[in-house]
Amino acid sequence: MTERGLSIRDPGPAALGGLVANLQRGDSFVIVERFGPGEPAGDWYVRVGLREGGGYQVECRDGVAAEHYRASTASAAQAAAALVGWAAGRAGWRAEFEWSRVGHCSTDTRATAPPAG
Repeated sequence: MTERGLSIRDPGPAALGGLVANLQRGDSFVIVERFGPGEPAGDWYVRVGLREGGGYQVECRDGVAAEHYRASTASAAQAAAALVGWAAGRAGWRAEFEWSRVGHCSTDTRATAPPAG
């Protein structure tokens, strides 16, 4: 889903890359979620958003607030690769980033890598 409400069911790599390439003010983020029968309970998503001053922020959440992480990149291609890797369930997609835990549920926001996956 995008900031403007565009929703695509089961988007492929080209669609995800296009969504990142077209981010702009007023439509500055895209979220890919897992939900439905057979999916684990909780909030499972990856989000790419434009950063003030340029670049992209990548966030991933693995079911619960304690497993919510953030990273930054200057590369649209790297941001899109995060969406594609997560959506496809590719092992190691997180390795391209330096992650920090999102601080609203943890007092420790030092760089900590999320579990491999």
